Amino acid sequence: ASNYLSKKVNNISFKKSFILKDIDFRFDQKQILNKINLEIRPGDKVGIIGETGSGKSTLVNIILGLLKPLNGEIIIDGSKLESIRAWQNLIAYVPQNVILHDISLIENIAFGIDRNKINIDRVKKAIKLAMLEEFIKSHEDNFNIRVGERGEEISGGEAQRIGIARAFYRDSKVLILD
Repeated sequence: ASNYLSKKVNNISFKKSFILKDIDFRFDQKQILNKINLEIRPGDKVGIIGETGSGKSTLVNIILGLLKPLNGEIIIDGSKLESIRAWQNLIAYVPQNVILHDISLIENIAFGIDRNKINIDRVKKAIKLAMLEEFIKSHEDNFNIRVGERGEEISGGEAQRIGIARAFYRDSKVLILD
């Protein structure tokens, strides 16, 4: 599995399709996924639904490259995926519980970027797309709102929207919302 994750990062694109072909996954001898086939094209919106324990999170984790399938192939634009890191570089993931830090709203949105290198126009666009404008207008500090450690100063919905804005700021090819 480590070879799967540590291979050299090759540049890949996502212009035609992402395909899961005959994907199997087991956990502790229990078959979780059996011969799953899925094709996603740029612009598609896909919802994964099912009962508790049916393998939804496992499937998402395979798509994210966090789990390696037991059998099957992942194919992007007609080629077998060799570098999971290259695929992950195309993905923005918004988990159910967004991790926020006790820094400004701008820094939480452009997380990991030095404050002096943050593109304010991209932050503003991300804020608009995530529908955070009213939240910002309701605070006197505007963009410099501090959200508190783990977002303790804001509601769960506002934290989720900041996570979504963070994904939009990255301008990734693939957006996965949990």
